[in-house]
Amino acid sequence: MNNKNTDLNCTIVILSYNVKNVTDICISKALAAKKYAESILENEITITVVDNGSPDNTAAMIRKKYKNVELVALKENVGASAGYNAGLRVAQSPFILIINSDTYLEEDTVLKSLQYMKSHKKTDVLMVRLVDEHQEFRPYGGHLPTPARTISWVLGLESIPLIKYLLPRIYCYNREFYSSDGYMEWAPTCYFFMRRSVFDKTNGHDENIFLYMDDVEWCKRIRDNKFTISFTPSIQATHLGGESTQKKLQSSYLLQRQTNGMMYFHKKHYPRMAPITGIFLLAGLRARAVFYFLLGKPDLAKAYASVTI
Repeated sequence: MNNKNTDLNCTIVILSYNVKNVTDICISKALAAKKYAESILENEITITVVDNGSPDNTAAMIRKKYKNVELVALKENVGASAGYNAGLRVAQSPFILIINSDTYLEEDTVLKSLQYMKSHKKTDVLMVRLVDEHQEFRPYGGHLPTPARTISWVLGLESIPLIKYLLPRIYCYNREFYSSDGYMEWAPTCYFFMRRSVFDKTNGHDENIFLYMDDVEWCKRIRDNKFTISFTPSIQATHLGGESTQKKLQSSYLLQRQTNGMMYFHKKHYPRMAPITGIFLLAGLRARAVFYFLLGKPDLAKAYASVTI
């Protein structure tokens, strides 16, 4: 390729764990998006897949089927944070897109993302419209969890009519937010299109977080370093969601991981308030256990009751 626009070169980093068939589809769609963008922009797009020690022979499939894809095959599952960072350290391009293996790019997703970043110089990280396998949009991202917001969330105040519209939600903005371009406080890294300077300045994910809250914590440092996270509904991708986690792991395990991540976040960024936040967090989890028990959902009740701080 006559690589003319090196300033628009991009690396797509795909993180995969134990979902060989899903990863296969993800790579094929990423290759189609790469080909389409390169044909118009005359740039170079590299695809790097980080396999997090998958026991289902994902790495072997990639080696056999995708000779033009760079593979980082880890010997064991080191977690989402360390897995993503392994791919980010390899990337040398001005732009980097990180996606989960259950995120499927459309043909024009990368092209439009690069064009958006080129024309929006103040955007450092870009989040796009994500739909599920039925092409339905579900809100994501939200406000960063300060102690007050976390207490409000765990006590369920965000669900009370009228009040909920006045509170800055940790999980998901009000739906009207997603109808136009705007700025986000945190966005999930299932699709995270960024300038390389963001990684260079922040060093990526905090590898002390194995799973959950890793994206929130990183976005906190991204914003602390004066970078901006933008959202646009004009670009779209599909995110299946939970292929490596919710569909394969127990609720109690996932809840514990989420709680661990939340507490780590507060101890790191709000250490003085962390003990108080922890008390409210535990109380809220126990209240939810009672709530689900009364609803006749003993499995969920048991999961919430088992979580420790």
